[in-house]
Amino acid sequence: MVGYGVGPLFLSPISEVPFIGRTAPYIICLLLFCALQLPTAACNHIAPFLVLRFLAGFVGSPPLATGGASLADIFYPNKLPYAMGIYGVSASAAPSLAPVVAAFAIQETGDWTWPFWEMFFASLFTLVLLSFSLPETSKDTILLRKAARLRKITGNDKLRALSEIQQAHLSVSEALSDALIRPITMTFTEPIIIAVNLYNGLIYAVMYSFFKSFPLVYGEGGYGWNLGVSSLPFLGLVVGEGLGVGGYALWNWYVF
Repeated sequence: MVGYGVGPLFLSPISEVPFIGRTAPYIICLLLFCALQLPTAACNHIAPFLVLRFLAGFVGSPPLATGGASLADIFYPNKLPYAMGIYGVSASAAPSLAPVVAAFAIQETGDWTWPFWEMFFASLFTLVLLSFSLPETSKDTILLRKAARLRKITGNDKLRALSEIQQAHLSVSEALSDALIRPITMTFTEPIIIAVNLYNGLIYAVMYSFFKSFPLVYGEGGYGWNLGVSSLPFLGLVVGEGLGVGGYALWNWYVF
């Protein structure tokens, strides 16, 4: 969770750099996330296990912040709330479904490493799918590449994208530094961002405390349910999230 929380500060801003775009960070980070599942599944000591889990959270974090930007690239403002609602539910329902899938896998196999093999196969499938189907959505990156193609076709070196003109005085390192420093500065100086971050932190703290408390209540120490069945109460979170985004969509359609 530390890696998942810190990662977007460093990995998401680079998607705003025109010569990088959004697709490359998604694919590269997903490749690293997929690869990290293999040593994690084979790990038998707590120290390297914690390091591997931190790195997996770190490189798996870009969709947490960049996903909203990608949707904003694609959808008109009046349709964006619905897409953001579905995106938000997918990001919060996955941690609720994961304990159910993992618990039954461990119960049936007797092997605690099975959840990491499940993540490996799921992320590998997603990596292959997105490598061939995920388009670039950043308008600055699209126009930058279009300008480069037109210069090559026409031989006219004066053709420039707006982002090239605006960043003509910056080197590659300066452009990257500017993209990385701005969100970190805003995180600690903008009151509304501080407030939203603290609220999100509280929500995550509450939700992830369930992962520790639910097994104590419903498992062998409480109601005595087996490992798989004691994970089923997590599905209540999915139901609540679905009702929440459904109500929001109705309000957005009929009121807003």
